[in-house]
Amino acid sequence: MARAGAPRAAHRPAGRADDLQRRRVRQPPPPHALRVPAGPHGRGHDHPLAATPPSLGVGRRLRVGLAGGRAGQARPAGPRPGAGPVVNGVVYVSHNGALEPLGRSQVLPYLRGLVRHGIRISLVTFEKPRDLAQRDRADEMRRSLEAAGIAWHPLRYRASLAGKVVNLLQGAWTAARLARRLPAGLFHARSHMAGAMALMARFVRGGRLLFDLRGELAEEYADAGRWRRGGALYRATAALERRLLRRCDGLVVLSERLARRVPARPGREVEVIPCCVDRTLFVPSGAGVPEAIRHVAGAPLLVYSGSVGTWYLLDEMTRFFARARRRIPSLHLLMLCPDPREHPRIRQSAERAAVPPSSLTVCAESYERVPLYLRAARAGIAFIKPVPSKRGSSPTKIAEYLACGLPVIVNEGIGDLDSFVEPRGIGAALRSFDDREMERGVGFLEAAGSDAALRDRCVRVAAELFDLETVGVARYRALYRRLGVA
Repeated sequence: MARAGAPRAAHRPAGRADDLQRRRVRQPPPPHALRVPAGPHGRGHDHPLAATPPSLGVGRRLRVGLAGGRAGQARPAGPRPGAGPVVNGVVYVSHNGALEPLGRSQVLPYLRGLVRHGIRISLVTFEKPRDLAQRDRADEMRRSLEAAGIAWHPLRYRASLAGKVVNLLQGAWTAARLARRLPAGLFHARSHMAGAMALMARFVRGGRLLFDLRGELAEEYADAGRWRRGGALYRATAALERRLLRRCDGLVVLSERLARRVPARPGREVEVIPCCVDRTLFVPSGAGVPEAIRHVAGAPLLVYSGSVGTWYLLDEMTRFFARARRRIPSLHLLMLCPDPREHPRIRQSAERAAVPPSSLTVCAESYERVPLYLRAARAGIAFIKPVPSKRGSSPTKIAEYLACGLPVIVNEGIGDLDSFVEPRGIGAALRSFDDREMERGVGFLEAAGSDAALRDRCVRVAAELFDLETVGVARYRALYRRLGVA
């Protein structure tokens, strides 16, 4: 026989759950949020460090959200019960900055394209202090994004370990706050750190999560020699990646090779979207030769564009050039490196390869001016460490070279390059860096000067595989629709 108090005892938890749900979903914006007054370039806005309302207990909720709830309980994928319908608002979180070259080439063009299709986007980025110190650039970026219809919320990047914890909590709270204000039904996280922020924000706000996997991060750090496999940072990052792969509703990878490696999971939408190129900017012809290379106008140029950091084999590239000069004496090496601090290293590598200074030009240029240099070249080069983690890579520079009509000299084992560079007749993919393979690459470079159809083939492959609008934006938009964002 049931006890008299049983019905009331059963009723109380349900009421508390309803109350918690109402507080989570309908909580109004905090009245004590900091407000930045209007400046000369726009309206006032909530400060990203606006205080967390004590009544919400957000700090505790964020910690639990990253851990995935109570021990032994798995939360189902997709919106939480009661979180409301998915709408056409998206909170995009990037741990990189919009003011960095990577942000300008591989974040903003896609978002501008998506906004043109009616999707509302709030963008959260972490900007380096040196970039924020250039107020004119930051103000210009804000005006540009406002004109495009993107609400930009830049936060200050902190590089220390303790600072990254601050980044994590600040990013999660900002994303959750914006999701309520937009409102948004989808968190789009670019890479792992942003994914951790989005997991936490989704626990607070509900909605769906799109994880943009830019590579196997723990494996990359191990391959670079920075982390020890089995070490604490490696294990923590690998565990975060596994959690994101389990809990995301949508997944983006850069290559078909990596897509085949990701464990299948029912109900998860997967899309392969390589690093694409804006073919209205990177075009194969145009007027004008930049001043920095005017002294070698008419000479065949071999160009490298980008940083020469961890993954790029600088010594192998300068050795290849030195070998190529023996067969093409007028060949000139152009190194477009955006960080002047890397320029001495480039010159030292060229000196070790016995490249005369008169055959080398090293300069830094803005992203928007890079196409002027590429159009003047005969071919583009990019040798990358062929380590296992690079199977998920899609080098942006390859798409930019091809869009400007340049064939490519690359090495095998990087993303999907093996599947189209040599099969489509647009370059040489070296199997190793021994003398025989180097000579094979030099032979291709020499023949490229007399192949009248080569540049057109490169442009066609760029249009088919890497076009920003017809490949990048179109695939993101299709994935957004499958995740419920109109």
